[in-house]
Amino acid sequence: MFNIILICLAGVAFAGAQTNDPTFDGIFTTPTPTSALTDEYVQPQNKQDQFDWRLSRAVFQSSKGGNVILSPLSVKLLLTLLAEAAGQTVESLTRKELEQVLPYNKNLNDAKEYFQKILLSLESKSEEYAVNFGTKIYVDKNVAVNQRFGSIANHNYLVDIENLNFDDSRGSAQKINSWISESTKGRLKSLVTEDSVANSVILLINALYFEGTWRYGFNNTFTGGFYSQPGQRVDKSFVEVTRNFYYYYSKQLASHIIRLPYNGRRYSMFIILPKEPNGLEGVVNRVDSEILRNEVENVDETEVHVVLPKFKFDSSINLNDVIKSLGIREIFETNATFPLLARGGTTEGKLKVSNIIQKSGIVVDEKGTTAWSATEIELVNKFGGEPREFIADHPFLFYIEDDTTGAKLFTGIVNNPEF
Repeated sequence: MFNIILICLAGVAFAGAQTNDPTFDGIFTTPTPTSALTDEYVQPQNKQDQFDWRLSRAVFQSSKGGNVILSPLSVKLLLTLLAEAAGQTVESLTRKELEQVLPYNKNLNDAKEYFQKILLSLESKSEEYAVNFGTKIYVDKNVAVNQRFGSIANHNYLVDIENLNFDDSRGSAQKINSWISESTKGRLKSLVTEDSVANSVILLINALYFEGTWRYGFNNTFTGGFYSQPGQRVDKSFVEVTRNFYYYYSKQLASHIIRLPYNGRRYSMFIILPKEPNGLEGVVNRVDSEILRNEVENVDETEVHVVLPKFKFDSSINLNDVIKSLGIREIFETNATFPLLARGGTTEGKLKVSNIIQKSGIVVDEKGTTAWSATEIELVNKFGGEPREFIADHPFLFYIEDDTTGAKLFTGIVNNPEF
């Protein structure tokens, strides 16, 4: 058998804060609140969210108390390409497992429609944010990619296919890592090794990079206590601001939920802060797309005193066991079938996935970012009185969303905010 390696790269960075933020307008600009969306919009995205949170929950549960950042969108795209490669006319367990787990119908038409919408949104350019989402398939010079698959991948998923001499593993690794570094603006400089090239015939790589600034910058920094465990205080650097945000206390999740928008009115971070300092594990175990959709519908504009820790970290995850736990197993076996991926030569009918790896990174400070924290709140009358308190001094969950499509670019948990 010949190896296929799937590599997902997710880089998150910040830029300087905008000093002339517009006055808070009191509404979501894009999209309209979920309760006002049509069934045609909500139902397909809800199905996508189910996969995103199922994947995220499995990754978080296996993290053993560390910080994690994940891009469900990157993983989903590469698995979708494998589903396309498994073919739609030949029945196989490979195809069946991918069909049952991925949020699409059998012919993958809705997958094509979904990613065309997502890719169009991600290609939107602005001076206020930067997003780069790119996918490449690197193929050994001795392997011929099926012409039909190449056309589907390029036309529907904007995938570039490039042949390299994998016998020159050093030169090929350098060329691939150069593309990775360029795609993530130097944040991720090297991921592919000479060995991974030499032991593979195909590499599927997706890179996602986001850079943004808070629409409403944080105006104060200070040192305070963060409690990774109840009673275990560690001094960390915090930022704070008091102004109007969309906020809701969820009894179902026993957590405070807040929306922090980025400049450009296209992306936002949602932070889910457990009420109890040791409540993150319970939130991770309960969170799913239906609960979140229902609870986020209830966010309402109110004045909030927000305190968040600054943090930055890298996260490297081998997703093989997680993907298997979701029900996709045969892609890793010797009897995996990808009839549309390669044709002819010694590889036909002899391809399997050896590794699915995601390397991610994030930076968060008072200026901006793509991952944030949340914390305790004091409930008061939203029509008056003192602002509510949102103090992120213990572990929390976050996700970054494309407001126009609902796509989850990143999900993550913060247990120990190093900076």
